[in-house]
Amino acid sequence: MQRWLWLLLLASCAPVRPVVTRHVVPSELFDFGGVRATVRHFPGDSICEAEPRFLLDEVSSVNGLLRRFLEDVPGGGDAEWTELAMARAAEGAERLPRLLGVHGRTLDAAGRCAFATTGAWPSLLTRGRGLIEQTRARLEAAPGEVRAVRQARALAAWRAERLAQQDSARRACPPRPRGAVIYFAWREGPLTTWLFCDGAQVTREGAGRPRVEAPPAELGRARATEAAYQAAVGRFPAGAVVAPPVEAASR
Repeated sequence: MQRWLWLLLLASCAPVRPVVTRHVVPSELFDFGGVRATVRHFPGDSICEAEPRFLLDEVSSVNGLLRRFLEDVPGGGDAEWTELAMARAAEGAERLPRLLGVHGRTLDAAGRCAFATTGAWPSLLTRGRGLIEQTRARLEAAPGEVRAVRQARALAAWRAERLAQQDSARRACPPRPRGAVIYFAWREGPLTTWLFCDGAQVTREGAGRPRVEAPPAELGRARATEAAYQAAVGRFPAGAVVAPPVEAASR
């Protein structure tokens, strides 16, 4: 009995070893454009302790999200930009850089693990790196492309509105105009154009000298002198010259 008590006493005094467990890395759901991906911030090389099958699914989910972004946001000069695509590009510029950084570090760390050369991992890592590069390029190019598209659409809308205003103003001309009467004027880029009720037209590029184009002879109308047209242009108020919106004028 004394021997057993002595053994129990020795056991109670022995140091207790801590239980070693794997580092638990919490996951984060990243939702973009209706596509969800699972993201984890692995410290150091702790990613090599993760279950490769589960990790493969998570990395694939991020790859899928980036692939969907590239499908939704067009690229290139002939791209067809919808309002949804423009919204995706704007949201991507705000939210995706952080995801790309985390995903890039995950791929680099996973590439140093033993499982990186097994199964689907080699192609998954290569595909992921390619998607990161393509997404970064698309994010960099998208703002300029979107700006150009919006400018082109604004200019087209302004031109249509200008033609309607021009037609309405022309109908207000007298049937037999006397002298040089301007009914409409507009500026697009460096060129300013003044239209006259007798069919004449005056154009000026920048600060250059105005160039008079006499009315067509078939109109059968009396022509004013070139000096009269020049004088009418000089008297026409600058504020009455129609111009495109600022965002369209730069095109």
